[in-house]
Amino acid sequence: MEIPKIPQALFKYKFHLLFTLLIGLLLLFIIKWAPSLGDVFAYFWPLLVSTVLLMAGVEVLGRISPPMMQENEGGDADGILGFVAGEIEPATATGS
Repeated sequence: MEIPKIPQALFKYKFHLLFTLLIGLLLLFIIKWAPSLGDVFAYFWPLLVSTVLLMAGVEVLGRISPPMMQENEGGDADGILGFVAGEIEPATATGS
Protein backbone atom coordinates (compact mmCIF):
# COMPACT_ATOMS: atom_id res chain seq x y z
CA MET A 1 0.00 0.00 0.00
CA GLU A 2 3.04 2.28 0.17
CA ILE A 3 3.61 2.20 -3.59
CA PRO A 4 1.17 5.01 -4.53
CA LYS A 5 2.98 7.40 -2.17
CA ILE A 6 6.25 7.18 -4.11
CA PRO A 7 4.91 8.81 -7.32
CA GLN A 8 3.33 11.52 -5.20
CA ALA A 9 6.68 12.20 -3.54
CA LEU A 10 8.41 12.23 -6.92
CA PHE A 11 5.77 14.59 -8.26
CA LYS A 12 6.30 16.82 -5.24
CA TYR A 13 10.03 17.11 -6.07
CA LYS A 14 9.68 17.21 -9.87
CA PHE A 15 11.45 20.59 -10.21
CA HIS A 16 14.34 19.46 -8.01
CA LEU A 17 14.77 16.30 -10.07
CA LEU A 18 14.52 18.19 -13.35
CA PHE A 19 17.07 20.77 -12.19
CA THR A 20 19.46 18.02 -11.06
CA LEU A 21 19.05 16.22 -14.38
CA LEU A 22 19.73 19.40 -16.36
CA ILE A 23 22.83 20.24 -14.31
CA GLY A 24 24.10 16.68 -14.76
CA LEU A 25 23.58 16.83 -18.52
CA LEU A 26 25.29 20.22 -18.67
CA LEU A 27 28.31 18.90 -16.78
CA LEU A 28 28.43 15.85 -19.04
CA PHE A 29 28.40 18.02 -22.17
CA ILE A 30 31.08 20.32 -20.75
CA ILE A 31 33.35 17.41 -19.86
CA LYS A 32 32.75 15.67 -23.18
CA TRP A 33 33.07 18.59 -25.63
CA ALA A 34 34.98 21.34 -23.85
CA PRO A 35 38.58 21.86 -24.93
CA SER A 36 41.30 20.75 -22.59
CA LEU A 37 43.29 23.24 -20.56
CA GLY A 38 46.35 22.58 -22.72
CA ASP A 39 44.40 23.49 -25.87
CA VAL A 40 43.20 26.73 -24.30
CA PHE A 41 46.74 27.62 -23.22
CA ALA A 42 48.11 26.75 -26.68
CA TYR A 43 45.57 29.08 -28.28
CA PHE A 44 46.02 32.02 -25.89
CA TRP A 45 49.78 31.81 -25.15
CA PRO A 46 50.69 34.89 -27.25
CA LEU A 47 48.13 36.97 -25.39
CA LEU A 48 49.33 35.69 -22.02
CA VAL A 49 53.00 36.35 -22.85
CA SER A 50 52.33 39.87 -24.15
CA THR A 51 50.26 40.69 -21.05
CA VAL A 52 53.04 39.48 -18.75
CA LEU A 53 55.62 41.52 -20.69
CA LEU A 54 53.45 44.63 -20.54
CA MET A 55 52.91 44.25 -16.80
CA ALA A 56 56.64 43.69 -16.26
CA GLY A 57 57.42 46.81 -18.30
CA VAL A 58 55.00 48.91 -16.28
CA GLU A 59 56.53 47.59 -13.06
CA VAL A 60 60.09 48.34 -14.22
CA LEU A 61 59.18 51.84 -15.37
CA GLY A 62 57.38 52.47 -12.11
CA ARG A 63 60.45 51.51 -10.13
CA ILE A 64 63.08 53.38 -12.14
CA SER A 65 61.21 56.66 -12.63
CA PRO A 66 60.79 58.64 -9.41
CA PRO A 67 57.38 60.14 -8.67
CA MET A 68 56.98 63.79 -9.62
CA MET A 69 56.98 66.17 -6.67
CA GLN A 70 54.66 69.15 -6.80
CA GLU A 71 55.19 72.48 -5.09
CA ASN A 72 51.84 72.29 -3.37
CA GLU A 73 50.97 68.77 -2.25
CA GLY A 74 47.21 69.30 -2.58
CA GLY A 75 47.58 71.65 -5.54
CA ASP A 76 45.37 70.53 -8.39
CA ALA A 77 42.65 68.98 -6.29
CA ASP A 78 42.15 72.15 -4.24
CA GLY A 79 41.99 74.27 -7.39
CA ILE A 80 39.45 72.01 -9.08
CA LEU A 81 37.31 71.78 -5.96
CA GLY A 82 37.40 75.55 -5.55
CA PHE A 83 36.45 76.06 -9.18
CA VAL A 84 33.54 73.61 -8.97
CA ALA A 85 32.33 75.21 -5.73
CA GLY A 86 32.43 78.64 -7.41
CA GLU A 87 35.11 80.07 -5.10
CA ILE A 88 37.71 80.61 -7.87
CA GLU A 89 37.16 82.45 -11.15
CA PRO A 90 38.06 80.54 -14.34
CA ALA A 91 40.93 82.92 -15.21
CA THR A 92 42.66 82.36 -11.85
CA ALA A 93 41.96 78.62 -11.77
CA THR A 94 44.35 77.98 -14.68
CA GLY A 95 47.08 80.08 -13.14
CA SER A 96 47.05 82.90 -15.75
